[in-house]
Amino acid sequence: MSNKLIAFANADKSKQEKWKPGRDLLNIPASWRGIFCGPPSSGKSTIVKNLLIKAKPMYKKVIVVHYGADEEGGGTDDYKEFEDDDGFSIVGLEDLPDPRKINEKREKMMLVLEDIPLSHLSKIQKEMLDRLYGYASSHRFLTVICCAQNFYDIPVGAKRCANLFVLWKQPDIFGLTTMASRTGYTASDFRQLFKLCKSKHDSIWIDCTPESPVPLRLNGYTPIHLNTDDE
Repeated sequence: MSNKLIAFANADKSKQEKWKPGRDLLNIPASWRGIFCGPPSSGKSTIVKNLLIKAKPMYKKVIVVHYGADEEGGGTDDYKEFEDDDGFSIVGLEDLPDPRKINEKREKMMLVLEDIPLSHLSKIQKEMLDRLYGYASSHRFLTVICCAQNFYDIPVGAKRCANLFVLWKQPDIFGLTTMASRTGYTASDFRQLFKLCKSKHDSIWIDCTPESPVPLRLNGYTPIHLNTDDE
């Protein structure tokens, strides 16, 4: 017998999509785990919507956990364009789904955590969020996105598991350092990157999904070639 590890197929991961030539850069192969971090009105929800309409095949089910949602899922107009679509729903924070039960049919599904008060989550809610990013994303074909205003409020487990970061210019050096420690870059790198952002809506995309054709880009499409020799 060969002295090599034997590869075994994982049935839970059999539906995982892959990058192929010609695939749109916003059609991120499902399932993936995103962190979108920027100040209010910077465009986080707009990018989520763009990712939804660029997805091929489309997501069968999308759940948005929204702080402003009432018991019937109303109270916010952020996603009104999608509210009549089958499979789309908005729920309140108290309805954060159980990672052990979500998407039992393994359909292509997205979960969006929309500016929820991350720093005030209970211990149980933080554990659920960690497992949504870890177990549920890998084994339940779940794409999960956490939209936040402050990078350091995002639970550590989510930061460790994320493989797509969409980031807007941060107002303080602590925010830069915290982001750098989780994305493989330095605070100096981020100072360079954010110089490319000319308006409050410009964002830096760090795409760590397997075999990404453009791992670093501006506003989703424009490749960035970082000069690591600059300080």
